[in-house]
Order: sequence, then structure tokens, then C-alpha cells
Amino acid sequence: MIYEQFPDWQFFLVGDGKELPKLRAMVEERSLPRITFVGKTDDIYPYYNKAAIFCLSSQMEGQGTVLMEAQQAGVIPIAFDCSAGVRGILAPNGVNGILVKPFDMNDYAHQLSELMHNASLRNKIQQNILPKANDYSIETIVKQWDELFKTIL
Repeated sequence: MIYEQFPDWQFFLVGDGKELPKLRAMVEERSLPRITFVGKTDDIYPYYNKAAIFCLSSQMEGQGTVLMEAQQAGVIPIAFDCSAGVRGILAPNGVNGILVKPFDMNDYAHQLSELMHNASLRNKIQQNILPKANDYSIETIVKQWDELFKTIL
């Protein structure tokens, strides 16, 4: 289990959903004190600021705004390769984040464990994601809209 392999790591579960009661019961039953349930919050940035890795567990995701937010905060995202939106943000794999085989929990656990074990890989990806995050900044988006309007008008 990843939890046991990394005794110095903390795990924060942010958000809600139908699986939350089952997850809480599992954590309580197994007595896993380094897992904290935050619940739904409108202010995710304090958790990004504490994080090295952002795990998106959705097996279906559209654009993946939270992945872009994580990158902007310098946090390495890992997610299932489940849509063009996710792929567009994280590809190529191992450069802007980690893409996991769709619906493959064993691959997810393996990729996450590799990322947690390998500080040089984390450093390399962090160096890549910070410049890429500028692609999603308000300034960049406004400039793109401005250029689009200039070509239309």
C-alpha cells in the first residue's frame, strides 16, 4: 500500500462525492492518521501550497481545470488519460504531469508510487509545469481573445 511505503507523506482528500462515506469508513477502520478529509472547499489554494502531487481520481473528466490550477501552483498532477482535455494539459506523459491508463487502478498506484519515490522526476516535471502554467494565465488568455477579436473585426 502506498500509504505504508511513504511514512513521511501526508494525504489530503479535498472534495465530496458519493464515495466519501465509504472512504471515511475505510480510513477509520484501517487507522490511517495521515489521511485528512477536508471536504468541499471554495479555497483549494492552501492545499495546493502544501502539496507536491495532485491526484485527480475522476475516471471521466472534461477540461480538467483543477489540473491547470495545480500546475499554476507548481504541484504535479496525476490523472487518468480519460479525455482530450486531460491529455492536452498533461501530455506528453512524464513532462507536464503523469497520465495513467484509463480505469487502471494498478497503473495509477504504480505511477503514483514511482513519482513519490523519484525526487528527480518530481523536480523535472515541476520545472516543466511552471512555464506551461503560463499558457493558462489570465494575461495569456486575454491576449489570445484580443488577437482573435482583431482577426474577426
